[in-house]
Amino acid sequence: MTDATKRAGLGKVIYSVDDKTEEQTEREEKAEQAEVREADEESFPASDPPAWGGSVAAPTQASAAATHCEVQAIEPLTWVRRHVREVVVISLAALGALIHGVRRYRSHAA
Repeated sequence: MTDATKRAGLGKVIYSVDDKTEEQTEREEKAEQAEVREADEESFPASDPPAWGGSVAAPTQASAAATHCEVQAIEPLTWVRRHVREVVVISLAALGALIHGVRRYRSHAA
């Protein structure tokens, strides 16, 4: 991009009130396309080609026996069971505060 089409922090100027000839505009577009084309050619190939085979060898008896795995079961409701009392108390307190607020609003509105 030339300095005429670039402004600090704004990037490329898409619309301008300056009168440009069609030749200048075409020249700038060709220069931008050349930059993109050059960057595209320099980046090829972007990575290694993908592998053709997606198979994995089956484990042997020795490798399967050498693998040690410990799985610990987790109870999904453990936290709820431990904190039922606190949850109920907080819920009742919130409900009481809501009822009190509604009554107070009704008494002031009347």
